[in-house]
This record gives sequence, C-alpha cells and structure tokens, in this order.
Amino acid sequence: MQFRAVLGRIAGIGMLFTLAGCGGDGGVNSTSGGSTTPLAPAPSAVTPSGLSASTSFSNTMQSGNFVTLRAAATVDRPASNSGTASPTVQIAAADANNFISYNAATNVYTLNYTGSSGSQSKVDFTPTGARPTITANGSPDPTEVNFSYNDCYTSGCYSSNYIISHKANNFTYTYTAFGSNSSSSLSMVDSSSSASTSFFVFGFPTPTAAVPRSGSATYTLDLVGTYPGTGTGSVNFAAGTYNFSGNIAQSTAYAQTTGSFQSTGTLATTNGFSGTINLTVNQTIINPSSTANTVNNYTFKGSIGGLFFGPSAQELGGTFVAPNTSTQSNVSGTPVASPAYGAILGHR
Repeated sequence: MQFRAVLGRIAGIGMLFTLAGCGGDGGVNSTSGGSTTPLAPAPSAVTPSGLSASTSFSNTMQSGNFVTLRAAATVDRPASNSGTASPTVQIAAADANNFISYNAATNVYTLNYTGSSGSQSKVDFTPTGARPTITANGSPDPTEVNFSYNDCYTSGCYSSNYIISHKANNFTYTYTAFGSNSSSSLSMVDSSSSASTSFFVFGFPTPTAAVPRSGSATYTLDLVGTYPGTGTGSVNFAAGTYNFSGNIAQSTAYAQTTGSFQSTGTLATTNGFSGTINLTVNQTIINPSSTANTVNNYTFKGSIGGLFFGPSAQELGGTFVAPNTSTQSNVSGTPVASPAYGAILGHR
C-alpha cells in the first residue's frame, strides 16, 4: 500500500469534518462552558515491557507496549432545531489507556484506546483477516494499515477509520510510526453530528543518556494529518531549542490546499520536546456545479509534544491538536471551528 493513499484518506477525513460544518459552525475553540485551553500531548504513562531488546521495526521484535504520544479532540455539532449553531470542541488530555502494543507470536499490533463512552476498546491489525480483525490490504507489514467502514441505520450514519503506518513521502521510518483513529456520526433525526480524531506516534525512543546535549542537527520533516506537508527541522541540542517549518500542499477532487506550518519550543532534560505549532491554510473548495469556487483562509494554533526515536536520536515524532483561530467566516457567514489534527515525523 502506498502511503500517498494514506495521506489522502486522513486529509479526506479532516476535510469531511470541515465541510460538514459549513453553515453550522459557531465560536472557535468553544465548549458549552466557554473557551478551552489546548493541552500539550505528552508521552503516556504506559511503561514499555518486553521491548528493551528491540531497537527498530523488524521481524525480530519482541512483544510489549510502546511508549505512545497521543493528541485527540472531539467536535460535537448540535441539532439543526436546537436554536444554536455553536459546536463544542473538546481537546483530550494524555491518557495512559491509549497506546500501541505488539504481539510477536501472532505478529499483531493492537491499538488500545478509550471509547466515546469512556470504556476501553482495542483494535487488532494483522496482515490478513477480516472484521473485526483489520486487514493490511495484503501487505506483509502489519504497520501499514488503512481501514474504513461505514454503516447507516434509520437513526443515523456512522463511520470509522483506522490507520497505522511508518511511511511518509516515500520514506520508511526505522524507529518511528504513527497511527490514527477517527470516527464520526450523523443523526438522521435532528442532523446533530459528532466527530472524534486521535493521532498517535509510537516507536523506539532514544535512551535519555543517548540524546545529544551538544551541537545541532537538521531533520527532514513530514506533516501528516488534516493538512499534510513537508519541511525542515532545526534542533539545537546545546541550547535545548528547536524550530520546525515547512509547506502544506494537498490536492483532492474536493479542494486545492496550500499553506505553511511552523513550530518552536524547547527540549526536555530527558528525552522529548514541546512547544507551539501554527498552521496557515489557503483552501479552495471546488464546486462541481459552478465555476464560482469557495476560497477559505484558515489559521490554527495549538500545542505539540514529541520524542526523539532511535539509538542516537536519528528520528523524531510528535502529535498535536491545533484549534482554529481564524477570524474569517465560512460561506455561511459563521466562524469555522474544526481544529487541525496530526503528527510531525522527522529523520536525518
């Protein structure tokens, strides 16, 4: 499976959430109790077990749990007859119950996550099989998975999408991978809807003692998520700072998207980095029945948290949710509330 298809699917999900809000979005980054403060994603409290002798994604991996970084948010839009057009945006904190595990005996990766009801759920990823075991579309590598399903009933429609990959822009990461769990529902009764997205980064973190404390390094970056892109990351290990920047580019049958992203922050005294991320997006929504396309200009700002991966920080990965800070309204004249989700991976 080519990773470009994965990018398209992720971007399509984000676009679905954005387009679904046209004409019904309200205040940016709002909740029923007022505005929210973005929470920086952080490594979960899950302690790696059995992976100490494993140093990369390979056929000789041992069973165990990965240290996993997660960023997640839910956008709930009210019923059309509720008297308000304001959605609620809830940004999830780090949760130790959300992590990726691996079973060497069966060659199965498992996404463990907290469901919308608060109960624990899990999804297995294997090279072959059928629902509820998710297939890797014939790939012998269970870390290359892109699976979706949709169901409609009298009460409403539901869809889910699961992705696990360690490939980006034709580069295969050795020590880092990412995952995504997205779900959405639309009520046929009152047109209310809910969309939840989680992004995970997992892999083989650099031991604290092996993280460089002097000099600097340049990383080639891959932005995956709602708005995919590429860029360059400069990490100053001596000063304990970093600067990531790059361009956003996505072309689909529904929209042409360009823009840029930038993230700056500090390095942890152990292994890790955290800071802010800003995205500027210029999006032309294609109207197939008219030559008058809709042009939107969005800005997003949020928190990002990440780790260095590999024996000597050869790679890095982090996750983010960036609420929409745009002042421009959409075609209906109401602000757009859907945040940008995703992950940044880098290699040198």
